[in-house]
Amino acid sequence: MDALELNELLDAVGRRAAAPPVRIAGGWSGAGIWRVELEDGPHTLRVFNAGDESDVRRESAVIGHVGAFGLPVATVIASDVVGSHAFQLLRWIDGQEMGRALLGGDFLAAEGGAAFGRLQARLHRVEPPADLAHALDWPVPEAYPERLRAVLLQTTGPGDRLVHLDFHPGNVLVNEGRISGLIDWTNARRGDPRFDLARTYLILRLMPGVRDDVRVMARPILRSFISSWHRAYRTEMGAIRGFRPFLAWAGYGMVYDLGQKPADSMDAMTRQALAATLDLLETRARSWMGSIPGP
Repeated sequence: MDALELNELLDAVGRRAAAPPVRIAGGWSGAGIWRVELEDGPHTLRVFNAGDESDVRRESAVIGHVGAFGLPVATVIASDVVGSHAFQLLRWIDGQEMGRALLGGDFLAAEGGAAFGRLQARLHRVEPPADLAHALDWPVPEAYPERLRAVLLQTTGPGDRLVHLDFHPGNVLVNEGRISGLIDWTNARRGDPRFDLARTYLILRLMPGVRDDVRVMARPILRSFISSWHRAYRTEMGAIRGFRPFLAWAGYGMVYDLGQKPADSMDAMTRQALAATLDLLETRARSWMGSIPGP
């Protein structure tokens, strides 16, 4: 989108940019993200296709719900549809992605992992909005074998909690050595916290779509980060048992979800890395599924 189109979106909610919007991200999620300077300070403008209107409104409601529990999320100023685009306007959160801070040495791996684990534990104490879909429906129910769905329905713990389902260092912002924000609530659902933990674990271990050169550099950092994340989360929430069915769920879900990502949204090296990850995930998911007792 050009500056004129972006200003049309802002006009629809009675706002006006004081300077040309600056694109800061875009790609797999389908959202283009801009920093816009408004009369009362910097904001984030996320733009989606019009078909995503219900998802944008749901995500905005989830962010408002989570904010009421004191978690570090942006304030949603508006969400609306103009022409062929749905959009969301949020207050800007100062900070950089935790992943970049770790790679750049601005945040120590052990310290970051502990803060990451404590934040996820705080999230898993939050009761979800009543009308939020279940994690078994993400990304689509048909992504999972029926037997796995049956097993998970029998093994999930009492009482649903809010699960982010994209909780990784790229969606946690840090500023001056502290976590300043948790972003991208597109996948948020209700369910057993182990759904969230399994997806986080696979994202951290497999780094889907990350180029091989970055992956090699990140591995030593992530080993310390993952260890500290586990330890901090267990300290807050207790031991985690019965994890294998959730790993199978995360594997099948990631295979389906990543398989939908448009090839033209990534460079050749990223496409190659993603293809290798998908092959590994399919093998792992079948293995985890095969080890689950039952008919």
